[in-house]
Amino acid sequence: MVGLVVVCHEDMGVELVKAAEMIVGKIEAVATVSVKQDSAPEMLRAQIEGAIKKVDGKKGVMLFTDMFGGTPSNIALAFLGDTVEVVTGVNLSMMIKFANHRDEKPLAELAKLVQEAAQKSVVIASQMLKGKK
Repeated sequence: MVGLVVVCHEDMGVELVKAAEMIVGKIEAVATVSVKQDSAPEMLRAQIEGAIKKVDGKKGVMLFTDMFGGTPSNIALAFLGDTVEVVTGVNLSMMIKFANHRDEKPLAELAKLVQEAAQKSVVIASQMLKGKK
């Protein structure tokens, strides 16, 4: 099973995990790191490192962050490697797709799958309802 660490501003990650669990049930091997306004970068690095160790089941760890270029993403990128992938722009569709496929897909395939799920979930409702893409 691929582990998951959700790194977001404030408690967004905590709430996304709760929302996903409301839909798919308990998500195992997941941790969150909340980036507060006064969070020191060294402290955040240590928290992310600890979270990775906590959820690593030796199949890799995915780090979801809320926004590319933001502090959560910038610090998470330091952990990028063969067994750690970072995917930015986390949303509920990604969380659900991850939870439903983490046991069967290797890390790289799972990253692509959750990226596609996120992109497909963002729609302009009026255009979709009128049949425009």
